[in-house]
Amino acid sequence: MNREFDRVLDECIDRLSRGGSIEECLAAYPELAGELRPLLVSAQELMAVGAAVSRAGAKAVGRERLLRERARLRETPARRESFFRRFFIRPQVWAPAAAALIIALTVGIMALWPADEKAPMASVPPSPSESSPEPSSTPSPTLLAQAGLLEIRVTDAPAPEISAVYLTLGEVGVHRAGKEEVGWETVLSGPRTFELLHLRGIEEILGSKEIEAGRFTQIRLEVLHAEVVIGGQTEGAKVSSGEVKLVGAFEVKPQEKTVLTLDFDAEHSVIVTGAGVRFKPVVKLIVGGLAPASSP
Repeated sequence: MNREFDRVLDECIDRLSRGGSIEECLAAYPELAGELRPLLVSAQELMAVGAAVSRAGAKAVGRERLLRERARLRETPARRESFFRRFFIRPQVWAPAAAALIIALTVGIMALWPADEKAPMASVPPSPSESSPEPSSTPSPTLLAQAGLLEIRVTDAPAPEISAVYLTLGEVGVHRAGKEEVGWETVLSGPRTFELLHLRGIEEILGSKEIEAGRFTQIRLEVLHAEVVIGGQTEGAKVSSGEVKLVGAFEVKPQEKTVLTLDFDAEHSVIVTGAGVRFKPVVKLIVGGLAPASSP
């Protein structure tokens, strides 16, 4: 038995014998209140019954009875405590077993799960180049193993106040990614004239060339000449810049055809002033075809 507890118990019994109360003693030793209360209640009852016995004798007899009462109180809950209560109040016993059971159940369910009920893999949509319309009159050439076919088309957005816009392009080049100025490669050469407004809703193939597969970041156009028909009269348009660079990443894959569409906006490219007509190319680079292509 703990000597400190015995000392506190003796002190509390002395307080009771001097007329003190149980609550005062419990307030002085709150950490021992749970064990002290039943013993002090019994001691107080013994004091009331054995008032005729000498103080020393009463103290000895009372202490003996208190010790027996304390032993009985400790033994009774232990006997009544069920197996499940003793088991569940000790997580260090049941926690590992529960974790092992959960893991075993999870592995078993995954092993029994039917293979054909697993979630299907998401399908990858085709790239724009794969869905581009094929020009019917231009046969596809046989490609080298490490080369792809680059095809360049032109189309036009509507221009309601202008009846015709004739544009002549010279050299067309593309810039290979990861290289400096030497990264420019010519894919089309020689002048080629086409009428922009005729291309509303369709595309016209400027040309195509087999080039080494790779990733590209820009396309460069050489604008040679422009003429505009306004009110039935053809006027030469002053070209603001002889060169147009379009920034846009695209990839030429081996054994595949990549289509680039140059979408000219004639309405915003032609500027009519009192001094004449100017042609300032407004063009958008689109990777892939937008409309049925016509042969040059």
